[in-house]
Amino acid sequence: MSFEITAIYSALVALLFVGLAARVSQLRIKFARSTDNEELRSMDVAIRAHGNIAEHAALTMVLLALAESTGAGAGFMHLMGSLFLLSRLAHAWGYTTNRGKASKMRGAGAGLNWLVIVIVALNILINAI
Repeated sequence: MSFEITAIYSALVALLFVGLAARVSQLRIKFARSTDNEELRSMDVAIRAHGNIAEHAALTMVLLALAESTGAGAGFMHLMGSLFLLSRLAHAWGYTTNRGKASKMRGAGAGLNWLVIVIVALNILINAI
């Protein structure tokens, strides 16, 4: 059993994860000596954007691996992997550009992520039963 397709999307999401983590680190260094509320808000937003992908990526990557192992086709895998990556990019963009406030892009990213999780989970159940 091979996970070449899941590996592609895991690697891409890992790169996004590291990028968001680096932003948090930059802000932690920059604001370590600051107590200004606006500066701390920027750091909080970066931390949450990073944390949010961490909360969703592991589950989704495991689901993609399981879907692939239970017979999901390459087209389905690429579609779900691409939509997941797009959802996380949209959420991160919407969250950070609106400084943590509600935005259409943030909501679309979250909704698309949940949709991918549901579709992949149903695919696993259909193929495994």
